[in-house]
Amino acid sequence: MKVNDFILSRINFDARLKTQLQGNDIESEFLLFCRVTNRERLNLSLGLGVNLRPFGSFDIINGFVFPISLEYYPIKENEILSVIFEPAITYDGEIGIRSLYGIRFNF
Repeated sequence: MKVNDFILSRINFDARLKTQLQGNDIESEFLLFCRVTNRERLNLSLGLGVNLRPFGSFDIINGFVFPISLEYYPIKENEILSVIFEPAITYDGEIGIRSLYGIRFNF
């Protein structure tokens, strides 16, 4: 295996749209992940991302995100469906911590 193939096989890109419970503000996030461990049904990835607010104020960049993603595939033969837990350090002028958990459908 070439070095470039090894590196590219570990890189993953996520694009997300999200809103708060009130639904009055739409944000988008673009994240780049690097898979650190690749077990049979468990992945650990470190990431770096930017949080954008395209319909907000003049400043379109809302902040930066540094996630740690733990992804588990409950069905051994199926890597389309996974359960994810993702704590992250956020920076939007202040340092904060957030977490994301749920079911991921990869297509």
